[in-house]
Amino acid sequence: MARRRPCRKRASPWRAYPGCRAPTAEARPVPQPLPCGATNPEQLFAAGYSACFLGAMKFVAGQRKIAVPAEAAVTAEVGIGQREDGEGFGITAALSVSLPGLDRAVAQDLIERTHKVCPYSHALRGNVAVETTLA
Repeated sequence: MARRRPCRKRASPWRAYPGCRAPTAEARPVPQPLPCGATNPEQLFAAGYSACFLGAMKFVAGQRKIAVPAEAAVTAEVGIGQREDGEGFGITAALSVSLPGLDRAVAQDLIERTHKVCPYSHALRGNVAVETTLA
């Protein structure tokens, strides 16, 4: 698939607060190229995917009694472009996971298990090949 320059977003630890409502968005046509500072769909998807993967990783780690380092982070690269078969557009996605201080084998296993339970990974499975790497 032809790719536009991918968008990178990094998620760091965050907390959901009780009573917070889910964000909503309204879509309107945007001039191309995007004005400086405007957010595009790739950026929104990358931000959501990286934050979701980090949260899912903490969940999986908790189940397995693994302490996730405070400096843990997930960087998502998302691209949107013409599909190779010419049938519309497609998405590319890659996740780079940083787990400083965690044993490499344990970290890799945690990433693989997280990829199986993350809601974004579920939504993409079978449609988009997502590359996961340990940074």
